[in-house]
Amino acid sequence: TGSSEVPAINDILPDPEIPSFNIPFRIGSPESKFTYINSVEELRAEIIGIKRPISEVVVHWTDTYSDKNIGSEEIETFQKTQGHSGIQYHYVIRRDGSLQRGESSSNFTEHTGNNRDTYNIGVAFVGGYNCPSGTVNAKNYASARSLTRAQFNTFDEICEGFYLKFPGIQILGHNDIDGEVIDPGFDVRDYVEAKFNKESLYKDP
Repeated sequence: TGSSEVPAINDILPDPEIPSFNIPFRIGSPESKFTYINSVEELRAEIIGIKRPISEVVVHWTDTYSDKNIGSEEIETFQKTQGHSGIQYHYVIRRDGSLQRGESSSNFTEHTGNNRDTYNIGVAFVGGYNCPSGTVNAKNYASARSLTRAQFNTFDEICEGFYLKFPGIQILGHNDIDGEVIDPGFDVRDYVEAKFNKESLYKDP
């Protein structure tokens, strides 16, 4: 949906100063199965504990408005209406930078809808439309500018954690493997190469 143009990294993150990583302490309600990761150490320990083979992380966004800080619960409700048994993302980066679990990283899901899913992890930014709910022609505002700096700080730690566990892992955008979508709205391969000096193995994923 929206424009197929992918903005340059400098257009997304013009400020070179990135604050230190800080995930707010959150555990969710007692009845919630979607708990939060509360520190870098917890995130890295969880990634280290993944037993299934992983070759890729695929990054999405949720196609939601700038004033909708939804989480795993709402995503699961929506994805069930699409015929899924539950949430298809393993991690959800909420707009305040907090990192919420979705489906267990030990299980594969159908977040890309192709045969890559067996060996990958799905991560979703909450965002997509750089406008508030109710905006007319909201799809015209589909942009990575809908994502927050706090979210990118958390995303950086996710990347770092997976590179430590799986040095050869490929981190890709959904738009890299499906030409019909623009999510997550930026060039993930370009981003990780500039940030982590990790060049994609693919010319055309």
